[in-house]
Amino acid sequence: MFRKMGLFGLSILLTLITFHQTSQVNAESSGKPEPIVRVENQQISDGNYTNLNARVDELKELEEGTIIVRFRYTGSSIMSLFSLSNTNLADSHFHLYITPTSVGSENRYEKPGEEKENIHIKATPVDLKEGNVHTLAMVVDKEKGYKYFLDGELIKKDTESPRKFLSNIYNPNNAQLGRTERASGGNPYLFSGISVFLKFTMNPFQKIH
Repeated sequence: MFRKMGLFGLSILLTLITFHQTSQVNAESSGKPEPIVRVENQQISDGNYTNLNARVDELKELEEGTIIVRFRYTGSSIMSLFSLSNTNLADSHFHLYITPTSVGSENRYEKPGEEKENIHIKATPVDLKEGNVHTLAMVVDKEKGYKYFLDGELIKKDTESPRKFLSNIYNPNNAQLGRTERASGGNPYLFSGISVFLKFTMNPFQKIH
């Protein structure tokens, strides 16, 4: 179903939830959101990725949400955990990323004939220990702004930046775990690690432990 490559273990579970009102009602009544994408047991090597292109049309409609990522990593540079991009443009992508001392997201808007915009929100310094398992949650709420949690603790709150999510990427055609694909071989922010769990949830400000 999804592209799978492997030498260096990267185990991923991804659940994506729509933000349509009917889905939210169903989630509240059942106690569990209905996933639109679920990916498990992906084995990918350092420098490769898991392809979610078949889900781009669903992802690009999301205006708010919570991304939860549980990961164990190795590496010393900026690395993408999840991305949505337009591969024909150098600066048209969203990605949630980590470095050894920070976590953050970039929402880069590029459309021919329009001014570029980059909504870059970062929490630093943070202590990401190589080999340890960490849980990162990014929250986007159209009314309240952004929150970032690391291992259950609020590490960043932003109420000033423009509230944009995946629907802000112009004409996306690519979604990946472990890499951001850009035009002309731009920096793909390759992920190097293992045991990654990604989840998009309905409840914007639920604290994640």
